[in-house]
Amino acid sequence: MRRFVTLGFELELYAPCELFGLYWYLDILCNMQLQLQKEVHEKAHASHAAAVAAAQVATKEAQSGGKKGKKAAKEKAAKLPRPPVVGSLATHTALLFARVHAELCRGTCLLLAALERLGFLPPYDFEFMPLARRFDRRFAPFAALARPPPLSSAHFLHARTQMDASPIEALLSTAAAHFRSAKGRLDAPIKADAREDGTGLTPLQKAEAVAYAKVAVANGVLIASLTLKPPVEGSVAKLGFSMHPHFVVVSLAAPRPSVESAAATPSKPLA
Repeated sequence: MRRFVTLGFELELYAPCELFGLYWYLDILCNMQLQLQKEVHEKAHASHAAAVAAAQVATKEAQSGGKKGKKAAKEKAAKLPRPPVVGSLATHTALLFARVHAELCRGTCLLLAALERLGFLPPYDFEFMPLARRFDRRFAPFAALARPPPLSSAHFLHARTQMDASPIEALLSTAAAHFRSAKGRLDAPIKADAREDGTGLTPLQKAEAVAYAKVAVANGVLIASLTLKPPVEGSVAKLGFSMHPHFVVVSLAAPRPSVESAAATPSKPLA
């Protein structure tokens, strides 16, 4: 499902008004993946704990059986199960990127919501297609899935209403925290070198991680600039994918001077 959505970014299928809903859905999908991994991890460790407890009981029973029992106890002790390793190295790398994706998606949703309320993003034109209908059509292929259950436009609009009720300052500060968290998760893996045992990021994965970090830094810098110095009146948000094909980077462009104002400005003499 995540690949289905991100492929749309690569094919340039999405309109700017859809970005909020896309990142909102991707954030939920990432957290579903992380929750499933957590459940598998907990079940594996619960099974291991039960096996260890059974082995300890068998060891005590063998120890109470004399010399033969002590010999059997040693054999039982040698057969204690090892702690489980849940997932391969590739799985753990995928989970790292899933956590980073969730942070970037959540931060981008909050940033876009704040910029829209500040007037830096043009409002959506509902004349031809309401945003709810556009959302349902975009994610219509997911309707055939039973697990996980598909999310409808009602879920999306409810989440959007809750976000719109938050103060703009809270949206920006929370978005900045998510971008910092994403960058922080990537610092150590990016700096670490790949080892002979297969641990560490491959060159391709490291390049991907660097691109994620650049997106987080760029959007974090924008938020810092908004809080430190108000932008020029009439500034417009520019959305680009120059740093990563799946994650938007936002910048603010000052309005261009009109022909009348440019003609009224006296030209400087040549040196």
